[in-house]
Amino acid sequence: MNGRAAVARGAAALLLVVSAAACYPSNVLEAEQRDVVADQAPALAWRPATSEDLGGFYASVRVEGASAGALLRAYYYFDTTGAYSGAALVVTDSGPRFVVIAEDGRWSLSEGKLDLHDGSGALDASVAPGHLRLASPESTIVFEKLPLE
Repeated sequence: MNGRAAVARGAAALLLVVSAAACYPSNVLEAEQRDVVADQAPALAWRPATSEDLGGFYASVRVEGASAGALLRAYYYFDTTGAYSGAALVVTDSGPRFVVIAEDGRWSLSEGKLDLHDGSGALDASVAPGHLRLASPESTIVFEKLPLE
């Protein structure tokens, strides 16, 4: 057998093996095994926020409700004296834009209700380790507390 014939037979054998592998039947999974879990993060243990919980820098990690389509990210810095500043990345007709929520805002917190003194009314404020959740009747935003470096 010459070299060309051996290469041709080897190529044919390889093609046969690859073709047979391609015909391998797929495995069938039960419906509950096919479900994709959208949020596999562990559940957080939320509790009403206190003034002592609020100090620090927060970046949004999830936006739900009416604000979800327009708000891409929100950032807040709350100091322990009752001052705050914030900015948001929002969707506009001309694309994403940062807007200032407040430069020198004042906040107060009582019984889990956060008032940003901006005329929008009090927000339900709750915390879990490393997180802050602010909720209005229309929207909920979950923030992660981040170190300022």
